[in-house]
Formats: sequence, C-alpha cells, structure tokens
Amino acid sequence: MLELLERKKQSEYLMVMLDLFHLPERENKFNQNPFPHYLMLEHTEDPAVWMVLDPDFRWKGRIEKQKVINAIMQPTVAGCFIFDAADIRKPSAVD
Repeated sequence: MLELLERKKQSEYLMVMLDLFHLPERENKFNQNPFPHYLMLEHTEDPAVWMVLDPDFRWKGRIEKQKVINAIMQPTVAGCFIFDAADIRKPSAVD
C-alpha cells in the first residue's frame, strides 16, 4: 500500500480499507468495533501527516500517518485499490 501511494500518478486515487474505530479523530456515529471503511489517501507537505478523504461521510482532513497505518493494519480489514480519474466519464444513455 505504501508503495502504491508513492508511485501513483496525479490523476490516480488510492482507496484503502481500514478500521475506522482506530481513528478517534473521525467520529464513529455507529460506535462499531470493528468499523471497516474505505478512505482515500494523499500525501501532504508533512511526511508524517496524510490527507484523508472520506467520500461516504463527505469529510476530509489531515491525520497522522502512523495512526492511519495502524487502522489499516488491523486484522479486521484488508485491501486497497487505485482508480484513475483520467478514465472517468459521464454515463451515456446506453450505459
């Protein structure tokens, strides 16, 4: 996952599954433990902090990198993927 974040193109987004329970900065309205959830990650000018984007809850903010990694490394979650915004288009009538 770290390598994917380092190598991604400007038009690409890295979406990771993590356990939101382990990020107290993020409100967990459902009080779930575990709380598997997908978030997008970006670098910031500070290598110890990542920009976290949560499209489901319409939130974005900066969170300490090690806290995010800890939430990703929980045994209750796994996986990530990259999608490229350069390939996104409006659906046509036949779609």
